Parts: sequence; structure tokens; C-alpha cells
Amino acid sequence: MKKILILSSLLLLLSCSKDESVEETKTIDSINFIHTVDRNSLILGADTCCTEGSLLPYTNANGQKYNVQRLMYLISDIKLHTESETYNIKDVHYVDFEDPSTHIIDFNGLKLDSLNYNAISFTMGLNNDMNLDNNFLNNSWHSTMFWPITMGGGYHYMKLEGDFNTDSTTFNTHTGPTMSMDHSFNKFFNFDLQNTRKSNISITVNMNINNWFTNPNEYVLTNDGIMMNMISQMQLMDNGSEDVFSISLD
Repeated sequence: MKKILILSSLLLLLSCSKDESVEETKTIDSINFIHTVDRNSLILGADTCCTEGSLLPYTNANGQKYNVQRLMYLISDIKLHTESETYNIKDVHYVDFEDPSTHIIDFNGLKLDSLNYNAISFTMGLNNDMNLDNNFLNNSWHSTMFWPITMGGGYHYMKLEGDFNTDSTTFNTHTGPTMSMDHSFNKFFNFDLQNTRKSNISITVNMNINNWFTNPNEYVLTNDGIMMNMISQMQLMDNGSEDVFSISLD
């Protein structure tokens, strides 16, 4: 009987030890921003990613061929969530595709115990409470992203620019607060850390450029400015809210 009890105790200890190793602490170290056109990594300008020698390598849902020459945007109110709590990551983050240092929010050695985190949320652009004239005067992107006062003031949400139809016809997809209207939108993504094998995890946020022009509106690229075009701003807001963004754990 004693032998059976001892053996049972050993098995219980081994079982507990095994469970503890499975439940090792996992940490979230950073948030990374990547950019694709459907399944291809975005490359600025004319490139051979899709059609050999093409100056306009991408095609939108409307059948328009285009390239991207410039991409910059603002993400705000970035938060991680548990079932009952919220952790504020950053109020505003500026991404410039040409500056890789802006593609990451590094927690600078702060390893967040991630076992209870199950979601991330953020706002594309700035809501009206934040989007005020000169509110970010001391930020390096202030002059780049400023929205003209004559059009309502504040800041652009995004500058997505390139060529379409021919390599000499340009488009400027500039989203923002046309006449002070709030065209920002919120995104909320659940995730599951328990089934990841790595102990140090990064959250990757992917912007699919083609989806700005796809769903639910087949957006037509034009060389007319859209900063005062309320219909265009609302179409892009609806498309962005749908499936421009996705996340993954790395």
C-alpha cells in the first residue's frame, strides 16, 4: 500500500511539474506594422513584383492598374486588453513606409506578462477630440500630416499616393477630417496566446493596400483631390473598417 501511495505521489508531482512548464510565462515585446498588396509585400514605385517590367504592378477591384509612391499614416489609442482590464500602449503612432524605424512599437525591455491579454484595439487616424490644430506641434510628423485649416484643420489620417492607368497619372488618397467630420474608425482584434509556442511574442498589424479600394465599395482612383470629397472619405472609411487591417502573432 505504501509503495502505491509513494508512486501516486511521484506521478502527481511529475504531472504538476509538467503542467507548470506548459503554463510558462509569455511576453509581448512589440507591435509591428507591415504592408501588403493582397499576398505581396508592398514595394514603392514601379517594380517587377507582379508583371515583369510593369510600371504599374498592382490592380484594384475596379481593374485599374497602379503603383504606390508614398504611404504614411497615423494610428492612435493603441491598447491591449484582458477580460477586465486595458493597458494603454501608445496615444499616437506615426508610420512612414520609407522609414523602417516607424514600423515598430518596441516596448523597450518592458515585457508585458501576456497570459491574460486576449485582444488589441486601435484607431485608424485621430478622432475629433485628438484631431485639433497644432495638437502635435512638437512631433516630427506635424508639418507632413497637417490638414489645411481651410478644410477644417487638424491632421491627415493617411497619405497614400501613386500612379494609375499610366505612369504619368497620379492619385492622392488623402484621408482625414473633411470639414471637421470624424472619418477615423476603430479596430478590435481578439487573439489566443495560449497556443503559441514562443515565449516572446510580437503582434503584427498588416495593412492590405488593395482592400482600401475593394470592400464594400469598389473605389475608383482619380487624379482629382479627394480632401473635400465627403463621399470618397466615407467610402474609404467604410472600406478601411471592413478588412484593410488584420493581425497575426509572431
